[in-house]
Amino acid sequence: MIQNRKKILIVDDEPANRLILKETLKQNYELFFANDGYKAIEITEQILPDLILLDVMMPEITGHGVCKIIKLNPLTKHIPVIFISAMADIADEAIGFSLGAVDYITKPIRPGIVQARVKTHLSLVSIEELKQLDGIDCQEDFSEYSDFEDKLGKGFMSFKLEGSTLFTITEYDLKEELT
Repeated sequence: MIQNRKKILIVDDEPANRLILKETLKQNYELFFANDGYKAIEITEQILPDLILLDVMMPEITGHGVCKIIKLNPLTKHIPVIFISAMADIADEAIGFSLGAVDYITKPIRPGIVQARVKTHLSLVSIEELKQLDGIDCQEDFSEYSDFEDKLGKGFMSFKLEGSTLFTITEYDLKEELT
């Protein structure tokens, strides 16, 4: 079993759609399910998923209503929502985006498209999390050096966070090697 798998909440009132999404994503993610909007809001507040796949047309409260509630809650407003809907009109997509959705997938569900978009949006979330880590300010950390190559060694930089290397950039001076 993969450790630290991203959590995805799948919300759809149709069991067949939940099953397709489950089969599409179960290998790579920890999945949670809701068959109505109220249950989706409850689960979202309990588990704080990394991403929500949300059907638009549901009884009692629509996906649009669920998204509004999630985006108004300071605890959950950061969670990316991808609408999944049979409503394929441009106006329908625009409504979804205006409510704070990050993407809109039309039915019928195509597993390859779902996998690619989920992976993309979870990657974007990871990048945003890195940007928000305290202590990372490359401008500030290196502003005292007027010449990177003299102070850090030609073409080599390591960015550190609390003593552990986040990443290393190595650069070769091709001009010198080609001449």
